[in-house]
Amino acid sequence: MKCPVCGSSATEFLIKSAPQQVVGNATVYTIQKCCGCGCAFALPRPSLDEVEQCYDADFFATSQQDIEFNEKGRTVSDAPVYLNGMYRLRHIRSFMANGRLLDIGCGKGAFLKLASDHFEVTGSELSPVAAAFCTDRLGLHVHQGDFLASDLSPKPFDMVTMWDSLGGFSNPGKCVDTIGDLLRPGGILAFTVPDIESIMFRITRQRWPLLIPPVNVTYFSRRAVHAILESRGFQVVSCGHPGKYVSVNFILRKLGRIFNAPSLDREGVGLPFVKNLYLNLLDIMTVVAVKTEKPDRNYA
Repeated sequence: MKCPVCGSSATEFLIKSAPQQVVGNATVYTIQKCCGCGCAFALPRPSLDEVEQCYDADFFATSQQDIEFNEKGRTVSDAPVYLNGMYRLRHIRSFMANGRLLDIGCGKGAFLKLASDHFEVTGSELSPVAAAFCTDRLGLHVHQGDFLASDLSPKPFDMVTMWDSLGGFSNPGKCVDTIGDLLRPGGILAFTVPDIESIMFRITRQRWPLLIPPVNVTYFSRRAVHAILESRGFQVVSCGHPGKYVSVNFILRKLGRIFNAPSLDREGVGLPFVKNLYLNLLDIMTVVAVKTEKPDRNYA
């Protein structure tokens, strides 16, 4: 299979994934790496139904994803998804303070709700459970279903965000194409992706916490980030590895799954007096790019 980022046929075997008991998926995936741009991708590519099955109510009920809101839609929780949303909002507002914003893979809407104080917001979410929470509980405007098949407003957006979701697309190039069509010239695209060339991956290999197909199926290098964006009329203006808040319970559950320790993989396990930790393994890239021109689509 050709590289889903640059289209090169020159790929090589990298590693086999472990079965993902967390989403009830026993499939062992082959991870191929592009010899050109450094992108890695999982084979076989999962179907949309397989991906959608991952994002059920249990996925969004973990201590990492769950968040409580009051009757006015304001948070009453110090959940990591809220704390990370606050940092991300400050970061993107240093590039654009307001306008029309689309958040792809918006989950239960924590970031989208925070952004609504400054932007006119729209969300796109594959999970029916999460999308219903956004619309029914928070009153947000969210399209439920496959983003690539969504009928979004023809009025262009000023900013598009994708937090931990671009790596879940089997065809990330088509995703960026669609975003380019939705953004106005000078618009901002901000996203996070797993860094396959990180020291953490090189150390942990098959036990890398982000090697979790079919949740993540495309893994980026810095070269791959530039390749997928610059060929489609974007200019990278920021690319770094900031950390994020992670629930202690979620860390312990992750360790339980990686090392097959069921006693750790359960809600309620944790440490006394410590709920969240700020963690930076330098294996997640945060990228900001500006749409500079309309691409000619004559790339591979």
